[in-house]
Amino acid sequence: MNDWFKRILRRGAPLRGDAASVSSAEAEDADVAIYIRGEGTSIQFPAEGLTTSANVTQLSDRLYRLESVPLLSEAASFRDIIEADRLPDGKLRFCRIAQRSGWRTFSFLLSKEGSDNENIRRVLVKVDDAGGHWERVFGGFLLICLPPNVGWNPTREVLRAASTAERPTGIKAGLSRKSRSGS
Repeated sequence: MNDWFKRILRRGAPLRGDAASVSSAEAEDADVAIYIRGEGTSIQFPAEGLTTSANVTQLSDRLYRLESVPLLSEAASFRDIIEADRLPDGKLRFCRIAQRSGWRTFSFLLSKEGSDNENIRRVLVKVDDAGGHWERVFGGFLLICLPPNVGWNPTREVLRAASTAERPTGIKAGLSRKSRSGS
């Protein structure tokens, strides 16, 4: 997803969160591996040195639509259709993007208080109303995905909502947005 987050993950011991674990020792050929417990299919991105999990819908023998965000991947994004090989252990090995979705993904690293308050919930309802998708992983890593026909940028509202949390440390960092369009 971005070099800053990858550097953090590569520096030391596995990162443990309430929804996921990250470990570079667990992956055979990857520098970083992310497994969301009980969620999705493991996907290897060999060129990125990354194995991550995402929910997928199989469309044909080798085509899969990503139904969740493949964390840290720069090659693929939410709702992209990927071509991948099914490995004997059930994992997928990414080959290429067959079709870009055009969805925009916005990423925010928020404190616990900043990521779970009434103001954030209002923003997430707005995301749902716009036909968007959102995920919260590691407790405070919020991902908002918006369809190509939605021009709204939720960044200002998320930052405002997080900063109005009960504690004044509502926002720890805001990560850049990722936008993909075309092939």
